[in-house]
Amino acid sequence: MEAGAVAPAVAPQVKPAAAQLRHIEKTAELVVAELEANNISIPSDSIKYAKVPVGEPIEPPEAAHDLLRRGTIVKQHLTGQSEI
Repeated sequence: MEAGAVAPAVAPQVKPAAAQLRHIEKTAELVVAELEANNISIPSDSIKYAKVPVGEPIEPPEAAHDLLRRGTIVKQHLTGQSEI
């Protein structure tokens, strides 16, 4: 198979996947624009996710709590329920 060629079994999935990716990119751009319009800064640090070995009990990582907290604050700010 030549470089850049798509396997016949995968070819029907390429167009919908590309469309979904474009939709995600557009949605992300709208979210960023909405945050900027409301003077909500996007944290410069990334969320750190912990890899959980298979079979180990799953406890939410601290980063998940931080993400939930950030999302709650943004939602409250955008709905006018609270000021940041």
